[in-house]
Amino acid sequence: YLISIFIFNKLVDFNYDFFPHFWNGQSVLVLISVLMADIVVLKTSSNDILKTLRFLKYISYIMILESFFSFIIPNNFNIFVSDFEAGYRFTSIMTPGYVYTGLFLILGYTSFLHLNSSASKRRIFLIFLCFCFALIQTKDRTSILTFMILNAFVLYKSANSRSITMSIFKKTSFF
Repeated sequence: YLISIFIFNKLVDFNYDFFPHFWNGQSVLVLISVLMADIVVLKTSSNDILKTLRFLKYISYIMILESFFSFIIPNNFNIFVSDFEAGYRFTSIMTPGYVYTGLFLILGYTSFLHLNSSASKRRIFLIFLCFCFALIQTKDRTSILTFMILNAFVLYKSANSRSITMSIFKKTSFF
């Protein structure tokens, strides 16, 4: 899958003027990659999907470690940040940009939540803080907003809906 996406990316970059002006070559690449990802997920066994989730979780742990190094090392010598024009955003050495770093961190956080659904509240909160720290370092608004929405869903799903409804009703009651 990754090899074919790499080849399509090189073809799109090489033949950039080949596509008409209304159909961008990068759009073709995105369409093909989404279709191929769907095929890969549909044909993969659940055991292999769990292995992939574990792999994403460990990659994101490495990225969190890189974000701590990025915070400690000065910008002049830091290999984990982008250039001045991009605002010294945290970029992992495993990804080409801060957007992909944010994407992998969100995927790692989601896979952590899926694989460790019975973890203690203290461990989940510690992991939440680590991922939050790394995502804030990317300074990518889309990744941060996605992380916030994901956590809102997690809180909504984990809370008892009756107690939330009753607490809101008690606060808004006029009696």
